Amino acid sequence: MPTPSSGIIRFSDLSNEFGPSANISLGAYRINKTVGTLSNLPLDSGVPQSGSISMSQFYNKRLNIVINYTNLPDNSTRLNARQSYDNGFPGNIVVIGGFRPKPTVPQNIRLFINTNTRIGSASGARTTVALRTGNWRDSNNNALTSVALECGPSSKIYGAGGQGGSANGGGGGNGTSAIGIDYPTTVNNQGRIQRGGGGGGAGASASFITRSGKKRRRKRSNYSTGGGGGGGAGFPFGAGGPSVGGAHGPSGSNGSGGASGSHESAGSGGAGGSNAGSGGSGGQFGNGSPGGSGGGGGDHGFAFVIGPGGSKSGGGGTIIGGDENAEPT
Repeated sequence: MPTPSSGIIRFSDLSNEFGPSANISLGAYRINKTVGTLSNLPLDSGVPQSGSISMSQFYNKRLNIVINYTNLPDNSTRLNARQSYDNGFPGNIVVIGGFRPKPTVPQNIRLFINTNTRIGSASGARTTVALRTGNWRDSNNNALTSVALECGPSSKIYGAGGQGGSANGGGGGNGTSAIGIDYPTTVNNQGRIQRGGGGGGAGASASFITRSGKKRRRKRSNYSTGGGGGGGAGFPFGAGGPSVGGAHGPSGSNGSGGASGSHESAGSGGAGGSNAGSGGSGGQFGNGSPGGSGGGGGDHGFAFVIGPGGSKSGGGGTIIGGDENAEPT
């Protein structure tokens, strides 16, 4: 628990909170630590990092811990900070000062979640998120800690792009979301937080009659397939809807598949066969477009999905998308 806020403060209070310093020295608690993109970290806010130091400067101080996601590969997906803490996440749970291991129960600590790589979501419900804070309450629903999400300048947290609709009128898939907030969290963003765009709907097929011969009396039945929908932007990006064969008749033709999206751009819809509908474009950051006379476009995801026990303050950087009050998944 934090050191006393008033009255007598003992060296044992410091040792119990931060761990025993080397040679039982107060000066050893002068800390200047860099973890990920967080530089010049003190033992706790207000504790001197150089010069004179006294016991009076340690009132109401608490252990600081960083969950360091900055060294993850750029293809990481579906992270949960509370699960990372509880499961150990070797080498990436950093106790500032290093005088003690992380406590099993993170009670009354100051917690930082630090990102600086690309983190993606997955296909699913619109509330499916790339990064979730997790719940930092005890079994009695009491708050355990303070939480800050620190997104560095190279941090890119994306919802997934929706899949393009399959030709012949299939609907586009929904995009998903970037960050799930299960607990009161301060967001300090220097990077990019982006919702997933919806997939474009596929174009409808077409059956039609052509005439040939003298006086155009000869009727021929034709069938053309529609174009596939374009994939939505995000990570993973939405795949373009495939083309479908089966065209027949002298004038029937197959439509083409839609293009896949990319991390920050949407795919275009495929061209429809003769007289058939073209696929709709995927959503760059918004909903996918409907296909010609065919399937509807998928809905976009959200930048933040804020659960019943969560709240968000702060912001900054590039944030594309709004908040949705729902349970993150």
